Amino acid sequence: MRRQDYLVYAPPLVIEVLSPSNQRGRSSVSAWPLFSGGTREFWVVARSAQRRSVVAGSSSVIYTVEDLVPVTVLPALLIAP
Repeated sequence: MRRQDYLVYAPPLVIEVLSPSNQRGRSSVSAWPLFSGGTREFWVVARSAQRRSVVAGSSSVIYTVEDLVPVTVLPALLIAP
């Protein structure tokens, strides 16, 4: 196949769960290729730090384990701790 024949696709929601051994505490995935491919929301869940970083569109929010996290691609859904 020619390169221009490939379909570019990214799921609307991507969630990366960091492992406890991830010393940097940061995502290994760059969000911009996901968003340029069609992803609308990107989550990074750091269980050891008990936080969730959510990037949706041009905004980024960090939630704690006590917060209800809205899922913008599924508006009626809230994720509990």
